[in-house]
Amino acid sequence: MTGRSRTKPVRFDEALAHAIGVVSRNRAALGDSPVLIRDLYGRIRIALREEEIPEDRRKKIERLRPRLHTALGGFSPGEGSLFLFRSDVFDAASIFAADDLRPLGEAGPGVMLLDRHGDGTDWMRSPIEPATETRVPRVTLFGIKGGVGRSTALAVWAWTLAGRHGKRVLIVDLDLESPSVSHSLLGVADRPDAGVADYLVEDAVGQADDDLLRDMIGVSPLSRGLGGVIHVVPAGGGNDRDYLSKLSRAYLGFPREGKRLDFGGRVAEMVRRLEAATGAEIVLIDSRAGLHDIAAVTVTRLQATALLFAIDTHQTWSSYGVLFNHWRLYPELGRSVRQRLQMVAGMVPETLRPEYLARFRENAYELFANNLYDTEGEGTGAAEDELDGFNYGLTDDAAPHSPLPIYWRREFQDFDPVERPAAVPLDHMAAHYGEFMKQANRLVFDGGLE
Repeated sequence: MTGRSRTKPVRFDEALAHAIGVVSRNRAALGDSPVLIRDLYGRIRIALREEEIPEDRRKKIERLRPRLHTALGGFSPGEGSLFLFRSDVFDAASIFAADDLRPLGEAGPGVMLLDRHGDGTDWMRSPIEPATETRVPRVTLFGIKGGVGRSTALAVWAWTLAGRHGKRVLIVDLDLESPSVSHSLLGVADRPDAGVADYLVEDAVGQADDDLLRDMIGVSPLSRGLGGVIHVVPAGGGNDRDYLSKLSRAYLGFPREGKRLDFGGRVAEMVRRLEAATGAEIVLIDSRAGLHDIAAVTVTRLQATALLFAIDTHQTWSSYGVLFNHWRLYPELGRSVRQRLQMVAGMVPETLRPEYLARFRENAYELFANNLYDTEGEGTGAAEDELDGFNYGLTDDAAPHSPLPIYWRREFQDFDPVERPAAVPLDHMAAHYGEFMKQANRLVFDGGLE
Protein backbone atom coordinates (compact mmCIF):
# COMPACT_ATOMS: atom_id res chain seq x y z
CA MET A 1 0.00 0.00 0.00
CA THR A 2 1.40 3.40 -1.01
CA GLY A 3 0.53 6.93 -0.08
CA ARG A 4 1.83 9.98 1.68
CA SER A 5 3.38 9.30 5.06
CA ARG A 6 1.80 11.01 8.03
CA THR A 7 3.86 13.58 9.91
CA LYS A 8 4.22 12.46 13.50
CA PRO A 9 3.05 15.07 16.02
CA VAL A 10 5.51 16.62 18.43
CA ARG A 11 4.73 15.23 21.87
CA PHE A 12 4.84 17.11 25.19
CA ASP A 13 8.19 15.66 26.29
CA GLU A 14 9.77 16.33 22.90
CA ALA A 15 8.64 19.97 22.68
CA LEU A 16 10.73 21.17 25.62
CA ALA A 17 13.79 19.28 24.33
CA HIS A 18 13.35 20.93 20.92
CA ALA A 19 13.06 24.38 22.50
CA ILE A 20 16.17 23.75 24.59
CA GLY A 21 18.05 22.75 21.45
CA VAL A 22 17.09 25.95 19.64
CA VAL A 23 18.08 28.09 22.63
CA SER A 24 21.43 26.35 23.17
CA ARG A 25 22.37 26.76 19.50
CA ASN A 26 21.37 30.43 19.35
CA ARG A 27 22.58 31.96 22.61
CA ALA A 28 24.36 34.79 20.79
CA ALA A 29 21.05 35.98 19.36
CA LEU A 30 18.92 35.31 22.44
CA GLY A 31 21.27 36.97 24.92
CA ASP A 32 21.80 36.41 28.63
CA SER A 33 19.43 34.33 30.73
CA PRO A 34 16.41 33.74 28.48
CA VAL A 35 13.38 32.17 30.18
CA LEU A 36 11.38 29.36 28.58
CA ILE A 37 7.75 29.73 29.64
CA ARG A 38 5.57 26.62 29.38
CA ASP A 39 1.88 27.47 29.82
CA LEU A 40 -1.01 25.41 31.22
CA TYR A 41 -1.43 23.66 27.86
CA GLY A 42 2.29 22.95 27.47
CA ARG A 43 2.85 25.63 24.81
CA ILE A 44 6.29 27.22 24.97
CA ARG A 45 7.40 30.82 24.54
CA ILE A 46 10.84 32.35 25.09
CA ALA A 47 11.09 35.51 27.19
CA LEU A 48 14.16 37.67 26.63
CA ARG A 49 15.52 39.44 29.67
CA GLU A 50 17.37 42.42 28.20
CA GLU A 51 15.75 45.85 28.13
CA GLU A 52 17.16 46.73 24.67
CA ILE A 53 18.06 44.29 21.91
CA PRO A 54 20.13 45.60 18.97
CA GLU A 55 18.55 45.52 15.53
CA ASP A 56 20.95 42.93 14.11
CA ARG A 57 20.03 40.48 16.88
CA ARG A 58 16.32 41.17 16.45
CA LYS A 59 16.64 40.15 12.80
CA LYS A 60 18.30 36.87 13.83
CA ILE A 61 15.48 36.24 16.33
CA GLU A 62 12.88 36.87 13.61
CA ARG A 63 14.58 34.27 11.40
CA LEU A 64 14.28 31.74 14.23
CA ARG A 65 10.47 31.96 14.38
CA PRO A 66 9.52 29.52 11.57
CA ARG A 67 12.12 26.98 12.65
CA LEU A 68 11.04 27.04 16.30
CA HIS A 69 7.35 27.01 15.36
CA THR A 70 7.86 23.81 13.34
CA ALA A 71 10.01 22.23 16.07
CA LEU A 72 7.30 22.75 18.71
CA GLY A 73 4.41 21.47 16.61
CA GLY A 74 1.14 21.63 18.54
CA PHE A 75 3.00 23.11 21.51
CA SER A 76 3.81 26.31 19.65
CA PRO A 77 1.67 29.32 20.63
CA GLY A 78 1.85 30.50 17.03
CA GLU A 79 4.76 31.82 14.99
CA GLY A 80 4.03 35.41 15.95
CA SER A 81 3.88 34.69 19.69
CA LEU A 82 7.01 32.62 20.23
CA PHE A 83 9.19 35.41 21.65
CA LEU A 84 8.32 37.72 24.50
CA PHE A 85 10.41 40.89 24.76
CA ARG A 86 10.88 42.52 28.14
CA SER A 87 9.60 45.83 26.81
CA ASP A 88 6.29 44.15 26.00
CA VAL A 89 5.81 42.70 29.49
CA PHE A 90 3.65 44.63 31.95
CA ASP A 91 5.09 42.90 35.06
CA ALA A 92 8.59 41.67 34.20
CA ALA A 93 9.24 40.46 37.76
CA SER A 94 6.42 37.91 37.45
CA ILE A 95 8.57 36.18 34.84
CA PHE A 96 12.22 37.02 35.46
CA ALA A 97 12.02 36.97 39.29
CA ALA A 98 9.31 34.32 39.73
CA ASP A 99 9.65 31.91 42.66
CA ASP A 100 9.01 28.96 40.36
CA LEU A 101 11.98 29.46 38.02
CA ARG A 102 14.36 26.54 37.68
CA PRO A 103 17.66 26.36 35.79
CA LEU A 104 17.84 24.44 32.51
CA GLY A 105 21.50 23.50 32.66
CA GLU A 106 21.25 21.47 29.46
CA ALA A 107 20.48 24.71 27.55
CA GLY A 108 23.52 26.49 28.96
CA PRO A 109 24.25 28.69 31.97
CA GLY A 110 21.58 31.19 32.90
CA VAL A 111 18.72 29.63 30.91
CA MET A 112 15.62 29.15 33.07
CA LEU A 113 12.26 27.37 32.83
CA LEU A 114 9.03 28.85 34.18
CA ASP A 115 6.45 26.07 34.26
CA ARG A 116 2.86 27.23 34.62
CA HIS A 117 0.65 24.62 36.29
CA GLY A 118 -2.91 24.04 37.37
CA ASP A 119 -2.63 21.36 40.06
CA GLY A 120 0.83 20.58 41.33
CA THR A 121 2.09 24.16 41.54
CA ASP A 122 3.03 23.83 45.21
CA TRP A 123 5.51 21.05 44.37
CA MET A 124 7.52 23.75 42.57
CA ARG A 125 7.59 26.26 45.42
CA SER A 126 10.04 26.79 48.23
CA PRO A 127 9.25 26.01 51.88
CA ILE A 128 7.43 28.76 53.78
CA GLU A 129 9.69 30.22 56.41
CA PRO A 130 8.38 30.09 59.99
CA ALA A 131 6.98 33.30 61.45
CA THR A 132 9.20 33.01 64.54
CA GLU A 133 12.53 31.44 65.41
CA THR A 134 11.04 29.22 68.11
CA ARG A 135 8.36 27.23 66.40
CA VAL A 136 6.48 24.06 67.25
CA PRO A 137 7.91 20.88 65.69
CA ARG A 138 5.72 19.65 62.85
CA VAL A 139 5.56 16.16 61.39
CA THR A 140 3.77 15.20 58.19
CA LEU A 141 2.72 11.59 57.75
CA PHE A 142 2.58 10.98 54.00
CA GLY A 143 2.21 8.01 51.68
CA ILE A 144 2.57 8.08 47.92
CA LYS A 145 -0.03 5.29 47.94
CA GLY A 146 -2.93 4.81 50.35
CA GLY A 147 -3.49 1.80 52.61
CA VAL A 148 -0.03 1.75 54.21
CA GLY A 149 -1.11 2.22 57.85
CA ARG A 150 -0.36 5.93 58.05
CA SER A 151 -3.46 7.04 60.00
CA THR A 152 -3.21 4.20 62.51
CA ALA A 153 0.43 5.04 63.16
CA LEU A 154 -0.52 8.69 63.73
CA ALA A 155 -3.21 7.73 66.25
CA VAL A 156 -0.91 5.37 68.19
CA TRP A 157 1.93 7.89 68.25
CA ALA A 158 -0.34 10.73 69.42
CA TRP A 159 -1.77 8.50 72.16
CA THR A 160 1.72 7.66 73.40
CA LEU A 161 2.97 11.25 73.22
CA ALA A 162 0.05 12.50 75.30
CA GLY A 163 -0.10 9.54 77.68
CA ARG A 164 3.45 8.47 78.32
CA HIS A 165 5.18 11.79 77.69
CA GLY A 166 2.48 14.30 78.72
CA LYS A 167 2.67 16.26 75.46
CA ARG A 168 0.10 18.68 74.10
CA VAL A 169 -0.46 17.17 70.65
CA LEU A 170 -2.20 18.96 67.80
CA ILE A 171 -3.46 16.78 64.93
CA VAL A 172 -4.55 18.50 61.71
CA ASP A 173 -6.47 16.36 59.23
CA LEU A 174 -5.36 17.66 55.83
CA ASP A 175 -6.49 14.57 53.95
CA LEU A 176 -9.39 16.71 52.74
CA GLU A 177 -10.57 14.36 49.98
CA SER A 178 -10.61 11.30 52.23
CA PRO A 179 -10.70 12.34 55.92
CA SER A 180 -9.90 9.47 58.23
CA VAL A 181 -7.73 10.22 61.23
CA SER A 182 -10.15 12.78 62.68
CA HIS A 183 -12.99 10.26 62.43
CA SER A 184 -10.95 7.63 64.25
CA LEU A 185 -9.89 10.00 67.05
CA LEU A 186 -13.15 11.88 67.62
CA GLY A 187 -16.49 10.33 68.50
CA VAL A 188 -19.65 11.86 67.05
CA ALA A 189 -20.23 13.90 70.22
CA ASP A 190 -16.61 15.11 70.25
CA ARG A 191 -16.52 16.60 66.77
CA PRO A 192 -16.22 20.39 66.65
CA ASP A 193 -18.65 22.45 64.60
CA ALA A 194 -16.08 23.50 61.97
CA GLY A 195 -12.95 22.16 60.29
CA VAL A 196 -10.17 22.91 57.81
CA ALA A 197 -12.56 23.36 54.86
CA ASP A 198 -14.55 25.94 56.85
CA TYR A 199 -11.39 27.90 57.60
CA LEU A 200 -10.34 28.01 53.96
CA VAL A 201 -13.69 29.26 52.63
CA GLU A 202 -14.14 31.80 55.45
CA ASP A 203 -10.55 32.99 55.10
CA ALA A 204 -11.23 33.80 51.44
CA VAL A 205 -13.78 36.43 52.50
CA GLY A 206 -11.86 37.70 55.53
CA GLN A 207 -13.89 35.84 58.17
CA ALA A 208 -11.41 33.32 59.60
CA ASP A 209 -11.59 34.93 63.02
CA ASP A 210 -10.62 33.56 66.43
CA ASP A 211 -14.17 32.36 67.10
CA LEU A 212 -14.01 30.15 64.00
CA LEU A 213 -10.60 28.86 65.08
CA ARG A 214 -12.01 27.79 68.46
CA ASP A 215 -14.90 26.06 66.70
CA MET A 216 -12.41 23.94 64.72
CA ILE A 217 -10.62 22.33 67.68
CA GLY A 218 -11.88 19.08 69.20
CA VAL A 219 -10.41 17.09 72.07
CA SER A 220 -10.02 13.36 71.53
CA PRO A 221 -11.57 11.18 74.24
CA LEU A 222 -8.25 9.30 74.22
CA SER A 223 -6.95 12.27 76.22
CA ARG A 224 -9.07 11.45 79.26
CA GLY A 225 -6.91 10.55 82.22
CA LEU A 226 -3.67 11.33 80.38
CA GLY A 227 -0.98 13.78 81.40
CA GLY A 228 -1.16 15.50 78.03
CA VAL A 229 -3.95 16.28 75.59
CA ILE A 230 -4.77 15.40 71.96
CA HIS A 231 -6.35 18.29 70.09
CA VAL A 232 -7.83 17.31 66.72
CA VAL A 233 -8.77 19.64 63.87
CA PRO A 234 -10.94 17.67 61.43
CA ALA A 235 -11.21 18.22 57.69
CA GLY A 236 -14.87 19.16 58.12
CA GLY A 237 -17.06 20.01 61.09
CA GLY A 238 -19.57 17.75 62.81
CA ASN A 239 -22.55 19.64 61.44
CA ASP A 240 -21.18 19.87 57.92
CA ARG A 241 -24.03 19.47 55.44
CA ASP A 242 -22.27 21.14 52.50
CA TYR A 243 -18.71 19.82 52.70
CA LEU A 244 -18.23 19.21 48.97
CA SER A 245 -19.22 22.77 48.11
CA LYS A 246 -16.63 24.06 50.58
CA LEU A 247 -14.00 21.64 49.31
CA SER A 248 -14.42 22.85 45.72
CA ARG A 249 -13.47 26.36 46.89
CA ALA A 250 -10.75 25.42 49.36
CA TYR A 251 -7.72 25.49 47.06
CA LEU A 252 -8.08 29.02 45.77
CA GLY A 253 -5.49 31.73 46.27
CA PHE A 254 -6.46 35.39 46.53
CA PRO A 255 -4.93 38.87 46.88
CA ARG A 256 -3.96 40.07 50.32
CA GLU A 257 -1.98 43.18 51.23
CA GLY A 258 -0.94 43.82 47.63
CA LYS A 259 0.20 40.28 46.80
CA ARG A 260 -1.42 36.97 45.96
CA LEU A 261 -1.58 34.55 48.88
CA ASP A 262 -1.43 31.02 47.50
CA PHE A 263 -3.02 27.86 48.93
CA GLY A 264 0.18 26.84 50.70
CA GLY A 265 0.52 30.23 52.37
CA ARG A 266 -3.05 30.06 53.62
CA VAL A 267 -2.55 26.58 55.10
CA ALA A 268 0.71 27.65 56.77
CA GLU A 269 -1.03 30.62 58.37
CA MET A 270 -3.87 28.38 59.59
CA VAL A 271 -1.46 25.88 61.17
CA ARG A 272 0.48 28.66 62.89
CA ARG A 273 -2.70 30.08 64.39
CA LEU A 274 -3.85 26.64 65.56
CA GLU A 275 -0.50 26.05 67.23
CA ALA A 276 -0.89 29.27 69.19
CA ALA A 277 -4.54 28.58 70.08
CA THR A 278 -3.83 25.10 71.48
CA GLY A 279 -0.40 25.65 73.01
CA ALA A 280 0.75 22.64 71.00
CA GLU A 281 4.15 21.07 71.70
CA ILE A 282 4.06 18.99 68.53
CA VAL A 283 1.88 19.05 65.40
CA LEU A 284 1.04 15.84 63.53
CA ILE A 285 -0.34 16.40 60.04
CA ASP A 286 -2.26 13.70 58.23
CA SER A 287 -1.58 14.32 54.54
CA ARG A 288 -3.46 13.23 51.48
CA ALA A 289 -1.74 10.40 49.62
CA GLY A 290 -0.40 10.90 46.10
CA LEU A 291 0.85 13.99 44.30
CA HIS A 292 -1.97 16.45 44.97
CA ASP A 293 -1.18 20.04 46.01
CA ILE A 294 -2.21 19.26 49.60
CA ALA A 295 0.63 16.76 49.80
CA ALA A 296 3.00 19.31 48.27
CA VAL A 297 2.16 21.77 51.02
CA THR A 298 2.38 19.27 53.87
CA VAL A 299 5.57 17.56 52.66
CA THR A 300 7.62 20.43 51.23
CA ARG A 301 6.23 23.81 52.31
CA LEU A 302 5.34 23.64 56.04
CA GLN A 303 8.92 23.07 57.26
CA ALA A 304 7.76 19.74 58.69
CA THR A 305 9.65 16.51 59.16
CA ALA A 306 8.11 14.31 56.47
CA LEU A 307 7.66 10.64 57.29
CA LEU A 308 7.34 8.88 53.93
CA PHE A 309 5.30 5.71 54.40
CA ALA A 310 5.87 2.88 51.94
CA ILE A 311 5.46 -0.82 51.42
CA ASP A 312 8.02 -2.74 49.41
CA THR A 313 6.30 -3.05 46.03
CA HIS A 314 7.32 -2.05 42.52
CA GLN A 315 4.30 0.27 42.30
CA THR A 316 5.33 2.13 45.46
CA TRP A 317 8.93 2.71 44.40
CA SER A 318 7.91 3.73 40.88
CA SER A 319 5.50 6.31 42.30
CA TYR A 320 8.05 7.69 44.76
CA GLY A 321 10.48 7.79 41.84
CA VAL A 322 8.27 10.37 40.11
CA LEU A 323 8.39 12.63 43.17
CA PHE A 324 12.11 12.20 43.85
CA ASN A 325 12.94 12.79 40.18
CA HIS A 326 11.07 16.09 40.47
CA TRP A 327 13.29 17.08 43.39
CA ARG A 328 16.33 16.12 41.32
CA LEU A 329 15.15 18.42 38.51
CA TYR A 330 14.62 21.25 41.01
CA PRO A 331 17.91 20.90 42.96
CA GLU A 332 17.48 23.95 45.20
CA LEU A 333 14.09 22.67 46.32
CA GLY A 334 15.50 19.17 46.73
CA ARG A 335 18.28 20.46 48.97
CA SER A 336 15.81 22.36 51.13
CA VAL A 337 13.62 19.28 51.60
CA ARG A 338 15.94 16.29 51.79
CA GLN A 339 17.17 16.80 55.35
CA ARG A 340 13.58 16.62 56.61
CA LEU A 341 12.67 13.31 54.91
CA GLN A 342 12.53 9.90 56.56
CA MET A 343 11.32 6.61 55.13
CA VAL A 344 8.86 4.49 57.11
CA ALA A 345 8.34 0.81 56.34
CA GLY A 346 4.64 0.42 56.99
CA MET A 347 2.93 -2.92 57.49
CA VAL A 348 6.12 -5.02 57.65
CA PRO A 349 4.84 -8.60 57.19
CA GLU A 350 4.86 -11.15 59.99
CA THR A 351 7.19 -13.55 58.16
CA LEU A 352 10.72 -13.10 56.76
CA ARG A 353 10.99 -9.64 58.29
CA PRO A 354 14.79 -9.25 58.07
CA GLU A 355 14.75 -10.10 54.37
CA TYR A 356 11.83 -7.74 53.74
CA LEU A 357 13.50 -4.83 55.54
CA ALA A 358 16.80 -5.47 53.73
CA ARG A 359 15.02 -5.23 50.35
CA PHE A 360 13.15 -2.14 51.51
CA ARG A 361 16.41 -0.49 52.58
CA GLU A 362 18.08 -1.25 49.24
CA ASN A 363 15.18 0.18 47.24
CA ALA A 364 14.97 3.29 49.43
CA TYR A 365 18.73 3.79 49.16
CA GLU A 366 18.56 3.63 45.37
CA LEU A 367 15.77 6.24 45.42
CA PHE A 368 17.81 8.69 47.51
CA ALA A 369 21.17 7.96 45.87
CA ASN A 370 19.84 8.55 42.36
CA ASN A 371 18.03 11.78 43.19
CA LEU A 372 18.89 13.52 46.48
CA TYR A 373 22.25 12.32 47.77
CA ASP A 374 25.29 14.28 46.66
CA THR A 375 27.78 12.56 44.44
CA GLU A 376 31.33 12.20 45.74
CA GLY A 377 32.99 15.56 46.21
CA GLU A 378 29.82 17.62 46.26
CA GLY A 379 29.13 19.81 49.28
CA THR A 380 26.00 21.41 50.63
CA GLY A 381 27.66 24.55 51.92
CA ALA A 382 27.10 23.64 55.58
CA ALA A 383 30.40 23.53 57.44
CA GLU A 384 30.01 19.96 58.66
CA ASP A 385 29.07 18.77 55.17
CA GLU A 386 31.64 20.54 53.02
CA LEU A 387 33.83 17.48 52.57
CA ASP A 388 31.33 14.69 52.18
CA GLY A 389 28.14 16.50 51.17
CA PHE A 390 24.74 15.04 51.90
CA ASN A 391 25.37 11.34 51.53
CA TYR A 392 24.92 8.12 53.46
CA GLY A 393 26.00 4.54 53.09
CA LEU A 394 23.50 1.75 52.47
CA THR A 395 23.71 0.37 56.03
CA ASP A 396 23.81 3.71 57.87
CA ASP A 397 20.93 3.58 60.37
CA ALA A 398 20.91 7.39 60.69
CA ALA A 399 20.18 7.83 56.98
CA PRO A 400 16.82 9.08 55.69
CA HIS A 401 16.56 5.96 53.55
CA SER A 402 16.94 3.70 56.61
CA PRO A 403 13.37 2.58 57.36
CA LEU A 404 11.50 3.23 60.59
CA PRO A 405 9.65 -0.10 60.86
CA ILE A 406 6.02 -0.72 61.77
CA TYR A 407 5.30 -4.42 62.17
CA TRP A 408 1.95 -5.56 60.79
CA ARG A 409 -0.40 -7.70 62.81
CA ARG A 410 -3.88 -8.72 61.76
CA GLU A 411 -5.55 -7.41 64.91
CA PHE A 412 -4.67 -3.83 63.91
CA GLN A 413 -7.33 -4.08 61.22
CA ASP A 414 -9.86 -3.84 64.05
CA PHE A 415 -8.12 -0.94 65.79
CA ASP A 416 -10.67 1.71 66.78
CA PRO A 417 -9.10 3.90 69.48
CA VAL A 418 -12.35 5.72 70.35
CA GLU A 419 -15.05 3.07 70.14
CA ARG A 420 -12.95 0.03 71.13
CA PRO A 421 -9.72 1.27 72.73
CA ALA A 422 -9.11 -2.02 74.55
CA ALA A 423 -9.46 -4.16 71.41
CA VAL A 424 -5.69 -4.06 70.87
CA PRO A 425 -3.67 -4.46 74.09
CA LEU A 426 -1.15 -1.73 74.80
CA ASP A 427 1.73 -4.21 75.03
CA HIS A 428 0.96 -5.26 71.45
CA MET A 429 1.05 -1.63 70.42
CA ALA A 430 4.45 -1.18 72.05
CA ALA A 431 5.83 -4.30 70.39
CA HIS A 432 4.75 -3.33 66.89
CA TYR A 433 5.02 0.47 66.97
CA GLY A 434 7.71 0.91 69.62
CA GLU A 435 10.71 1.12 67.31
CA PHE A 436 8.91 3.47 64.95
CA MET A 437 7.91 5.82 67.79
CA LYS A 438 11.34 5.76 69.46
CA GLN A 439 13.13 6.72 66.24
CA ALA A 440 10.45 9.25 65.25
CA ASN A 441 10.80 10.94 68.66
CA ARG A 442 14.55 11.20 68.09
CA LEU A 443 13.96 12.93 64.78
CA VAL A 444 11.56 15.47 66.27
CA PHE A 445 12.83 16.09 69.79
CA ASP A 446 16.51 16.71 70.47
CA GLY A 447 17.81 13.56 72.13
CA GLY A 448 14.44 11.83 71.92
CA LEU A 449 12.03 11.17 74.78
CA GLU A 450 12.52 8.89 77.75
